[in-house]
Amino acid sequence: MSPYDPPDWLRGFVSDEVRPLLLADTKTAIQALKRWQEQRSKQRQSREKWESGRNKYLRKLAKSGQQVTPPECPGAGWTWCEWWSDPSTGQHHIQAWLPPELSVDNAPPFYDNPLRHWIVRHDPVEPSLDRDFPSEECWVTLMAIHDEVRIKAERIVPLDTLDYRIAVPFAVVSSSVRELTEEHLPELRRMVRIAAKFLKKSAKKGKSKAVLRKAQVTPSDPSAFIPAKDCRNNRIRTHKQLIALLDKSHNNNQGMRREHRGQHLWIHGGDWHRWNAEQDALEESARKKVEESDPYADAYSRALEFRKPEIREAVLARSLANSRGKK
Repeated sequence: MSPYDPPDWLRGFVSDEVRPLLLADTKTAIQALKRWQEQRSKQRQSREKWESGRNKYLRKLAKSGQQVTPPECPGAGWTWCEWWSDPSTGQHHIQAWLPPELSVDNAPPFYDNPLRHWIVRHDPVEPSLDRDFPSEECWVTLMAIHDEVRIKAERIVPLDTLDYRIAVPFAVVSSSVRELTEEHLPELRRMVRIAAKFLKKSAKKGKSKAVLRKAQVTPSDPSAFIPAKDCRNNRIRTHKQLIALLDKSHNNNQGMRREHRGQHLWIHGGDWHRWNAEQDALEESARKKVEESDPYADAYSRALEFRKPEIREAVLARSLANSRGKK
């Protein structure tokens, strides 16, 4: 195959839109490639099973000699097969009615090359109708285009170390890049948007998982309760204070869930950490308001760092005295 000289519009598209997206999370792109191959393999198996049943039906019909001509349609949904070639013998048989489940329109889909959809979309003989592209096909298409345009050192897909069951189908997609024209640019940009949307959702999901781990909450455990004895901080120091908080939140419909397991009280971890986050936000807002209106606000903030009331009062008095002295 002769060296490929990508057109300027494709070079710019890869440089400005595709490469930044792929470099943002190369791991996600490679994982999408593997998922695409798994989906492709399942589609192929379903298609081969369907074709095997169709050939079996037609082979049996050909041997029985029960071939008829239109318009004797057996029923609604049946389609007319003009000719059929037996893959086992190569012999041709014509004129047979097919039940709805064996109609070509009802065949299981097999999308082996997502780029072919755009290339043959406006084919005068068999135009390709529009369909929704899963994110995996978008990632594979963008990686194929990228690696055809960029030098070997900058390619995303490591074909040399990749399993041949993935490398070969990917090479087939890559071979279609040369057939792209600038008319395909809007569709390719749509693929960029789909991939970027998937990447954004993955980032949010990863962030949520990190928060759940911090709160001792796991997605597989929707209840996610933690022992009440672990719900202690500078706001809640005793069990009595915790019970008062639970009663207050329940009366205010804030929904801090709890349950009893035997004689032990358990608190919903997500609700507990949510309440603390809300309190942190309220205290920060109040602190900023005090700083704007009170010249001695810094003294109060230093005093609040101490837990014991007597120490807090002493620090506050000393801080205020120093502030007045400086003033």
